[in-house]
Formats: sequence, C-alpha cells, structure tokens
Amino acid sequence: MKKYLLALSIIAVLALTACGNGGGTAGGGTAPASAAADDGLSGTITHWVWGDFEELGSYRFYRYFPNIEINYVIVPTGEIISRFQTTLAAGGELPDILNVEIDHRAMLYSLDNVFHVLDDAPFNLDRSVMVPFSIPLVSNPQGQVLGVQIDNCVGGFLYKRSLAEEFFGTDDPGALEAMFRTPQDFIDWSAHVTSQSNGQVYMFASAGDAFRAFSSLGVANSAPVVINDFQLNVRTLFTETFEIMEGLIANGAIGSLGAWSPAWMASFANNDVIFFPGPTWFISHVVKANAPDTEGDWGLIGPPGGSFSWGGTAYSIPVGAQNPELAWEWIRWMTLSQAGAESFFSAHATPTLYAPAYDTDLYLNNPDPFFAGQDIVSRLLEISMHPDTRSRPLSIFDTVANEASGLVFVEMIDHGMSAADAITMMEDEMIFIDDRLHR
Repeated sequence: MKKYLLALSIIAVLALTACGNGGGTAGGGTAPASAAADDGLSGTITHWVWGDFEELGSYRFYRYFPNIEINYVIVPTGEIISRFQTTLAAGGELPDILNVEIDHRAMLYSLDNVFHVLDDAPFNLDRSVMVPFSIPLVSNPQGQVLGVQIDNCVGGFLYKRSLAEEFFGTDDPGALEAMFRTPQDFIDWSAHVTSQSNGQVYMFASAGDAFRAFSSLGVANSAPVVINDFQLNVRTLFTETFEIMEGLIANGAIGSLGAWSPAWMASFANNDVIFFPGPTWFISHVVKANAPDTEGDWGLIGPPGGSFSWGGTAYSIPVGAQNPELAWEWIRWMTLSQAGAESFFSAHATPTLYAPAYDTDLYLNNPDPFFAGQDIVSRLLEISMHPDTRSRPLSIFDTVANEASGLVFVEMIDHGMSAADAITMMEDEMIFIDDRLHR
C-alpha cells in the first residue's frame, strides 16, 4: 500500500477539491494503535452534521471513550453554513464540531479567530499522520490547520451493468474502459444510446453530473477558479468541459434532473441513466442508500483524463465551543487513528486520510457484492495513481462559481446554449454575484 500513499501524496499538492485495536487518548498528538479505552474523559459533544454519515462512520468510538456522548444535530447541507454564520454573529451557542464542506471551506477558513488552530496546544495535531495532499485542503491562508478532512474523495465513473450490456454489448469494466478512453467516445456512444432507447435512456442524469465528470481535464484540475486576486479563470478551466456537455446535450444524452432533487435520487434505482460520477463517499452515502435493490448491477471504471476529486468533509472546532478538548478527541480518533479508519471503512467502504492505514491491508481485497464482486476500493486507489489525477485548489470564490454554473446548466439543457455562450454567461453571472471579479 505504500505506493498508494506515495501517489496520494503527489496527486493533490495542487488540490482543491467514502476490527482494529487503535484508539485515542487524552492530550496532543495521535493515539497509538494499542491504546486502551479511556474511562476518565466524560461529557457531551454537540456536532452539527447534515445526516448520519458521522454517526455511522464513528460507531466504534464508544469502545474507546465510553463516557463521551455525541449529540448529533442534523442541519440540512444547504443551511448548515448560513446557520453557523448567523449563530456566530448573534453570539449564540456554537457547536463543538462543525462539518465544513469543501465548497465553503476556503471562505470560512479565511476568517480570523473563528476556528481553533489544531496545530496549537492543547490539540497539537501531528501532521505526519495526514496524507500530505490533505493538509492544504484544511489550512487557512497562513498555513495553519483549522480542521481535518475525513474522506479521500478521488472518483471514477459508476455505471449500470444491465444498461451497459444492452447498449455497449458488455458490462465488463476493463472492456468499457477500452471503449471510453476519451470524452469524445462518450459523445459518440451517446448518439447510439439515444437512438436505440428512443430518448428514454441518458448517459448522465443531469448537467451537474456531466460537468462534475468532465471538469477536471487538463489545467482544470490544477488551477483555481479565480487568479491574481480577482481575475476570472473559468474560461481557461471549463471551456473544454462545456464543449463536451454541448455535444452530449445535442445528442439528447443528459437528463434534466436537478442534482440532489428527489427525482435525481430516484434515478439510481431507476433504469434510465447509465453513468454517474462517483467519488468514494458517493458510493455508500448516495448510491447504496437510494438504490438498495440494485445490488450486483453496478460497476466502476476510470474516467478519461485521470480522475477528479469531488467533495470532502472536514471537522473543525469553533472558537467559543463549550467542549473543544473533548471535540478534539472525537476528531482525532475519527480521522487520525487506525481504529477510526477501520470504523469509517467498515461503515462506508471509504478510505480516510490517515496515512499509516495505507501501509496496511485495510483497503485491499474487498470484493463488493453491490458491484458484482468488483474490488472498487482498490480500483479507486489505482485511479488515484494516474499522473493526471489531481483536484482543484481551494478558492474563496468556489461558492460563486457553483452558483453561477447552476444557472448556466439550465440554459444549456433547456435552451441548447452553446459552450462559448455558456462560458461567457458564467463569467457574467460571477461578476454579477461579486462585482470585485473581472475578466
């Protein structure tokens, strides 16, 4: 597994961007694998989350800290950051741990004195046990670590085996990777799918899915959306992506579903979409959760151009939290211990970013019945070794780009907007949202 760690260390220095005996002990650093349960620590931690991802992933925590209770407060993904900002401004009671998703992280981490610096006492984070590329993803502009990301979010393309067999003549991952070596291959085959299905089967469920799948090509996976403080960089990054989408849309190959809508969630169980962009966390949290009866009908292939990084949840401790040291015990156990890595992997089949786990056999030889016995975790780690696999650097304007792109997607799907016009519209919308930006 050392080769995987080396690859993971390399791929996202440029980054943006789902049994054991280990456990945590009080104080700084990282707990040894042989640490016993700590009966001396007690109290309740309030953790703002957007679902049961953390509760499921850390289910073994109580073996090591039986007297620490976790009060998981569910706040919808679209509201958690605004609620935190409102509570912060009003001087209200802050959570002990806040989920900080990748899209808002650069903005939040640019604020002064909002989160504890985990490098400092009493936390004394040990950077040596973090996969190196994850450190910039959780650091503020001064290089201080303000959180720890739980998940390695490298992605591949998930596909429905039954539909692949019907339209491509095979459901074998190796054969499909040979057929879909370039984005143009997806465009060419999409015409066949639309024709043979009378427009009832799509290559991708939504414009957002297609954008995610092809938005890490070339320079797009190694540069931020805004450069030189306020100059837009989206034309350089996403022109090729929009051109691919234009070709797919012209062939009727992208559905009109809104990402994260009930209809989009249902598309995993339905039999009318072939491909989905699939990072590690997406597999258990989205696909398996929404389509439990489709076991055996899924496969995974490496995307053209390497891969992409989608998402990522970091855990941060707000300044003013009631129980910061207890919060750190949970974060450290969950993200920076072998026991936490094993608990999280058992629940979600997703690697954490705890580096020593990559030197064990934890992520090897895990055939998944849901994927017809394919060892998808090992395959994702192989994808991460691709020399072009990177993830985009964080930018405080990521949320602006996301908001603008959603409007562009509607125009492309509903009105056939060209790639050239889509890029111009994205620039216009970003400047409208934040007038500091310019071309």
